[in-house]
Amino acid sequence: MIPSGARRASLLACNADVLVTMDGARREIRGGGLYAEGNRIAAVGSAGELPQTADRVLDLAGHVVVPGLVNTHHHMFQSLTRAVPSAQDAGLFGWAAGRGGGFSNPDHVLALTLIYRFSTSKALPQVFP
Repeated sequence: MIPSGARRASLLACNADVLVTMDGARREIRGGGLYAEGNRIAAVGSAGELPQTADRVLDLAGHVVVPGLVNTHHHMFQSLTRAVPSAQDAGLFGWAAGRGGGFSNPDHVLALTLIYRFSTSKALPQVFP
């Protein structure tokens, strides 16, 4: 926890090919960036709308920035089925048949759930080259 009145580190991520805001206007800002203080995004916009300095500056030229997306409905034990050939590119019922009941063991479901939990515990906004 940061003590009251303590200065928070700042971050300027700038020059992204496109910054997708997902705000009410669904803006896509070409050459955009964001300015953050501590764990809070303080501003998004074009280069002229953002501070010009920060404790850390990231040049995101050649990248697309999108908000970190939160999957609000996911069966965590399914996290490893993406690598099962019979489940790939299958519709819902094909996927269910493709797993062949292999995840009906409660210990397996728990293990897969824990793997998923730890693999996603550091979720951050995504930057794609």
